[in-house]
Amino acid sequence: RIHSQQLYRPYPALQATSRRVNPPHSPFSLSLMAIPAELLLLLPLVPVLLVLLKGKKEVERVKARFPPGPPGLPVIGNFHQLGKNSHHTLWELSKQYGPVMRLQLGRVPAVVVSSAQMAEEVLKTHDLKTCSRPVPTSWKRLTYDSKDVGFSPYSSTWRELRKIFMVSLLNMKKVEGFRYVREEEVERLISLISSLASLEPINLSKLLQSFSNDIICRVALGKRFRTVGEGPEENKFHRILRETQALLAEFFVADYFPWAGWVDVLAGRRDRLEKNFAQLDAFYEEVIETHADPNRAPDDKVDSLDVLLHLQKQDPHLTMDHVKGFLMNVLLGGTDTSSATLEFAMAELARNPRAMSKAQEEVRR
Repeated sequence: RIHSQQLYRPYPALQATSRRVNPPHSPFSLSLMAIPAELLLLLPLVPVLLVLLKGKKEVERVKARFPPGPPGLPVIGNFHQLGKNSHHTLWELSKQYGPVMRLQLGRVPAVVVSSAQMAEEVLKTHDLKTCSRPVPTSWKRLTYDSKDVGFSPYSSTWRELRKIFMVSLLNMKKVEGFRYVREEEVERLISLISSLASLEPINLSKLLQSFSNDIICRVALGKRFRTVGEGPEENKFHRILRETQALLAEFFVADYFPWAGWVDVLAGRRDRLEKNFAQLDAFYEEVIETHADPNRAPDDKVDSLDVLLHLQKQDPHLTMDHVKGFLMNVLLGGTDTSSATLEFAMAELARNPRAMSKAQEEVRR
């Protein structure tokens, strides 16, 4: 058995060379003197070369387990092949390499599945092996180190978080209980469109975004967040939320090249992320403090944050960061996606007059 002290004990031969006076006929000292100085300078590189060779063998071993895919370039891998319309590129590549193919995105290996049969195999048959997601830099920061439902790795903690989300926030009784919010906001949207229709062109995208934000904020936080005298596009909270959405879609170099994170710093992306995180955190703290105020006016209309704060008091494992992570999921998962769906639906109705007439007939019954 080798003790830790022995690992740092010099070899006898090296001890001999380190003495001020060597033995007169030491074979080691003679051979050392015979080695050119240039080669001695290369000796420290031997461990590096051994590590590189070992890494190369490991890469070759891992590659053998990957499906086929297009060859990539050094360092960047297949990034140059994606282009602006990556979904078109992936479809073209799948015709050559099959419904399951491998891409190398910097240091990140990726497997692309492009058929219903293989998608079912991955997302259903082997769901437990593929359900955890890689966490991008922006998501990791803005969800308080993945303390949310969307990017928390599959574990007992994630199951508890999902249980809270589904049972306490999204059960049918809760959804039906907030029906009055949806009806009131629909009436407000129709009134607003009616008042503006004869005066100026309507930016339906902004109106639908404001409509979705108002519903989500009232359900999650108990009120709309608008400043008097400001339009929905000028609202401070909406500006913060739009910047958050932009950062979540931002390309961070460190996600694919961990050794090049300094590029994000130089490009200003890190500063933008930290600034947005500070603004969101301050907003969360403000609404949490308001809800936790013992002098708050009693109201029988309990919102989602009230439920989360009540659960947080009962469960010591549910921290305030988890509460903020839940708010992040609710605010981002329900605003942009809902408004985008409505916008696409309206665009399709405008393109199909027959479907538009049928929808109008059903609404007016």
